[in-house]
Amino acid sequence: MTTDNWFDDLPTIGELPPQEATAKLREVGEDELADALEAAQYCPIQSNGRSTKFGILEDLRLRPQPWLHPHIFGYSVPELNNAELSIQSASDINADHTLQNTPIQIILKQMYVEAYPGGGTHQILFNFEATHQLNDHVESLNFPTTQRVREKSVANINQPIFTALNVGVQGAAFRCAAVNVKNEEDERILKRLESPLFQPGLTLFTMIANPAIALFSELGIAFINSLANHYKNYTAQKFDLGLDFSKDSSRARLAEGYYLAIQIPESLQTSWDWEDWVYNPTNGQIVSQFDSTEVIPYNYLVFSVSRHQEK
Repeated sequence: MTTDNWFDDLPTIGELPPQEATAKLREVGEDELADALEAAQYCPIQSNGRSTKFGILEDLRLRPQPWLHPHIFGYSVPELNNAELSIQSASDINADHTLQNTPIQIILKQMYVEAYPGGGTHQILFNFEATHQLNDHVESLNFPTTQRVREKSVANINQPIFTALNVGVQGAAFRCAAVNVKNEEDERILKRLESPLFQPGLTLFTMIANPAIALFSELGIAFINSLANHYKNYTAQKFDLGLDFSKDSSRARLAEGYYLAIQIPESLQTSWDWEDWVYNPTNGQIVSQFDSTEVIPYNYLVFSVSRHQEK
């Protein structure tokens, strides 16, 4: 197995063929959505002359489904003694070129689940992938971790993912997949990932290719691919975030700070204004700039990127 296309083996429910999506929704108790999706197969609603996997649920005008939305990426600059930070698009910031050929640390700070299929408390298996520059060789690395997250509340995680990840002159690629594990037997297996072995994240001090780390990555991919296909389990989110030093307006720039990956409706993306929202790094909430009681109604994850400091 290679790491180049492992995301292809982890389709989200929205990417599944309608028949498979219907079966998976029934497994987790979403019978109303499954019925609507099944009925649409007999009387499909056309959009521009064709049905889409995402469009079936949306065209039926059911309640919004946060887990179907694509991701957008925001960025906040850390500030001392400031509980609320402004947010801007991660593709609008200035890259920090002093991070070229420099080790960085990536930490999963918080996660908020507005809604996942099945509801309630979710045991989430993450697999993170990043590129590690080894002199003239680029190595793809994967790290799994698990977290329990209750809907409608922020989980403060602070889990190191990659420590001393070396950035090349082009930047680093960062990807994430989140599998919701509802299978009781698999939940017991995931407790192994809560051991001290995994808590420090994947530490990468060497600038020499390490076969053990490569094997660890391969095993992590095989593990998450296996669990994702089990009864009641499904891939809830996945995204690809390029962190680089280019001037490409479609890519996020690399700098020290907080990165926010948020699932919002595609219809809102062209009119989305980051200035309407602020981020509180202490409690992990993203709230309205004009009303601090209004929490953003979408699924999101927050990561921090910082320069690695050797102890």
